[in-house]
Amino acid sequence: IKEVDVLTGEIKATVEHVPIFPATHFVANEDQISRAVATIKEELADVANYCVLMADACGLDLDEIVREKIKRNEEKYPIEKSKGSKRKYTNLK
Repeated sequence: IKEVDVLTGEIKATVEHVPIFPATHFVANEDQISRAVATIKEELADVANYCVLMADACGLDLDEIVREKIKRNEEKYPIEKSKGSKRKYTNLK
């Protein structure tokens, strides 16, 4: 296995052994995960609060804005074409 510089394509090193973690194996312990989740919740609350304040200051209905965006996304990403796909909406066939 070779380690490659993503910018130059230059081979940086040859690796003899690489640890592979199964999908159910967490590198972080439960305490670290718990703290990370708490931080994420705090950040989400800050962002949501700011969105509410900004919409109010602009005289916009945040509920309506979100519903409109969901509708546009449903049109761009029809479930029958996009489910399980990572392709950009312009590449869905």
